[in-house]
Amino acid sequence: MRRPKAGLLWLWLAGALLLAVAGGAALTAVSGGTVDPRVDLPERVAVTDPVTSELLRVTIRAPARLVPLRSTSIEPPPESPAVVSSMPMPNGGLVSSGEVILEVNGRPIFALHGLVPAWRDFNREATPGPDIEQLESALAEIGLLVQSPDRVMDEETVEAISALHAKTGYERDGTLERWQAVFLPSGVGFLDAPALAVGETLDDSVASVGSVALRAQVNLPPSIVDQLVSGLDAFLTAGDGEPIASGKLVEATLDPETLSGELLTVFVELDAPILRSTNESASLEIVLDETDGPVLTASAASVFSDVVGSGYYVVILEGELERRVTVEIGVVGPRRIEVTSNDPALTEGALLVLNPR
Repeated sequence: MRRPKAGLLWLWLAGALLLAVAGGAALTAVSGGTVDPRVDLPERVAVTDPVTSELLRVTIRAPARLVPLRSTSIEPPPESPAVVSSMPMPNGGLVSSGEVILEVNGRPIFALHGLVPAWRDFNREATPGPDIEQLESALAEIGLLVQSPDRVMDEETVEAISALHAKTGYERDGTLERWQAVFLPSGVGFLDAPALAVGETLDDSVASVGSVALRAQVNLPPSIVDQLVSGLDAFLTAGDGEPIASGKLVEATLDPETLSGELLTVFVELDAPILRSTNESASLEIVLDETDGPVLTASAASVFSDVVGSGYYVVILEGELERRVTVEIGVVGPRRIEVTSNDPALTEGALLVLNPR
């Protein structure tokens, strides 16, 4: 048997000794989860976050675009030719009840708030009826009729129509021909007349007003779509931050044919009038849940569930002591949670431990 050279033997022994020392140190440092007291570890410091009192609101926000609910055609007058003499409202512009949409042959076409299209002329010979009541209601909304609508084309109604003409810069005329009154369900809408210009001839297919005030199209995750119920507060905002509309969610209709990744296309209707026109991108914010007023809230990282899942608790720092307090949770936001407890220690400013012992 050959004997190793002395130099190589010493190197091998030295290496083995170093490995043994290192291995022993490692085994000594941690054995069965017990830390060797000779190893210096940083002292634990409790990380805390205070209880706050605030109004808690849970919302979702997504890009949206306005979509027409319905369109109301602008009919030409019976005389021919029906030439557009003025366009005070540009294509795509917002028109409100009481404003002039177009001028044809020197005579105005008015936007008015109402559900039923005009089917006859409004003059002194008109017999009482619900269409006159609708006209009177529209005139009252814009401050031109003081008396309550009574379905009668009386002197007060005739005077209110004259005031409408005068207000918009036309000669006082106490009549409205059928084609001069375009009733819009929401009282506002967008002029849709891309091919129309001054000097062009108006016909049935050229121009309409889209009542697009109350509907928006958004793409949302399925988990959010399931939470959209009627009555939720909703807000439409333009790209510049200015409000477009705000009101209650009436209905959320799913488009089953449109699926973009994990997003579903939803048409959301609001019960609110539009505040301004926009051809830009918009955003829709819906309030999914909110508290009635200021409540005690805790950081989501400071609320823990019991092992058995029967409840929740927080850990309050009192001096150098940490005490567990059972809580009930209310509105759950992305960062903070509404918490209540019978323990008087849970008050505004109480320090909750994020990393309890």
